[in-house]
Amino acid sequence: IAIYTRLKGVKKMLFESNAKHHANGRYSFIALNPVAELSGNDQISTYVYNKQKEIRSIPVMKRLKEILPKIEGELPFSFFGGAIGYFGYEMAYHYENIGLILNDPYKMPDVHVFFYEQFVVYDHLLEQVHIVALDLLNEGKTPLYFAVEKKIIGIIFVADTTKKESYQMVEELKKRKSKKSLLLK
Repeated sequence: IAIYTRLKGVKKMLFESNAKHHANGRYSFIALNPVAELSGNDQISTYVYNKQKEIRSIPVMKRLKEILPKIEGELPFSFFGGAIGYFGYEMAYHYENIGLILNDPYKMPDVHVFFYEQFVVYDHLLEQVHIVALDLLNEGKTPLYFAVEKKIIGIIFVADTTKKESYQMVEELKKRKSKKSLLLK
């Protein structure tokens, strides 16, 4: 919990564990600053990404299946992102025979989840901290880690798309016989 309280950011989350002797419970996961948000019910979904709000007349669970990333291969940790938030009682009503739907005086969405691309993972067994950054929504981004004296001080993502001007700049540098260059724009 000490790491969680020290991190600055918005909409932080913590999956806390402390099982030092069991492989399936040895990690705690901390995330902050979600990249996207999804909420809704069995009739409508609201997706917020890049400060754009998209409201669609489809059930939130169907929209969630469209958005959730498909991560293949073996992963070093038991959890690697996804939809983190809550699924209310009303959502279960649409999939299970649990009786009558209750009146919701607060008008909360049945589902409200966040998507995170940066995690701090604490290994209770080895007492190690791991910083994880991934391109959760498959946008072709690469994480860049910034460190001072072997301590990570920040992570940013850069787009992996090549701009038309980049080709011209490379050709110009070749003409000048440049060996090492830094292009900033």
